[in-house]
Parts: sequence; structure tokens; C-alpha cells
Amino acid sequence: MQSHLQAQLYKEDKLRRSDYKVQLRVWFAPDGRIERFELVDSSGNKEVDDQIKLALHNMPPLKQPPPPDLLQPVKLRLTSRGAA
Repeated sequence: MQSHLQAQLYKEDKLRRSDYKVQLRVWFAPDGRIERFELVDSSGNKEVDDQIKLALHNMPPLKQPPPPDLLQPVKLRLTSRGAA
């Protein structure tokens, strides 16, 4: 899940070039779509936070649906060390 989200965020040019570290809570639908998410910790940059939210909102479903017994929300930490 984390690698899927990280890979999708990396597709966004602004996020790929930005340095950030965020913690998320993510709820997945049975089909692997993101049903809901919360930024637990801000990146410290509102523009980057907004880009992350937009990317998560438009993210395609996981390639494999989550197991039915997955405890939710899933807590994830995403980081990027973009080129300056």
C-alpha cells in the first residue's frame, strides 16, 4: 500500500521535486480505492499538502484489493527528497 501511494505521488511533478514527510491515515474500500484519508502531520508547506490531498483524491485503486480483515485506518508515513 505504501509503495503504491508513494509511486502515485511520485508521478506528480511538483511532489517529485519537493522535500516532504507526512503521516497519513487511510481507509480503503473493499475494491482498493481510497475511501477516506487524513493528513496526521503536515509537510509544513500548505501547497505541498494540497498537492498530496489532490493526488490521493485522484489515485487509482490498489492493484490487489486489501484483505477483508485489514484493520483501518492504515497509518502510513510518506517521504520525498526531491531535487532542488
